[in-house]
Amino acid sequence: MLLAGLPAIADVIHLKNGRTIWADQVREKKDRVEYDLGEDTYAIPKSSVERIDAGTAQGLVPGVDPEATPACVNACISSALAFGDIDDPDSNVSRLLAQNQHFRMHEELGTGPGFFYLWD
Repeated sequence: MLLAGLPAIADVIHLKNGRTIWADQVREKKDRVEYDLGEDTYAIPKSSVERIDAGTAQGLVPGVDPEATPACVNACISSALAFGDIDDPDSNVSRLLAQNQHFRMHEELGTGPGFFYLWD
C-alpha cells in the first residue's frame, strides 16, 4: 500500500498543462493567482489556471471526502492508495502508519518525502 501523508492542504490549483499545485491558501488577483505553501507565497498567471478547487475551505476533509481527495486515490479499485493529514493523529494515514511497518524512499536524502510504503 502507498500512503500520501501530507499536512492538510486547503486548495488545489489545476493548471492547463495538466499539472496540479496543492496549496495552503489561494487568492485570485487581477491577472494572477497567488498561493501560499508554508511561509512562502508564489504567483502564477491566471491564464495558466484551468480551475481552483477549494475543498477544505468548504469543510471537506482530504482522504475522507472524495471532492478533496486526489483522483488517483478515489479511482484506485484495490484501495492500495490512501491520502490524509499526517499531522492529525486521528486521520486514516496516521492510523495506518501506527499499525503497519513502513518506509519512505530515499529518506536519507533529507527531502522529507510525503509518500510512505507499507508492508506486512
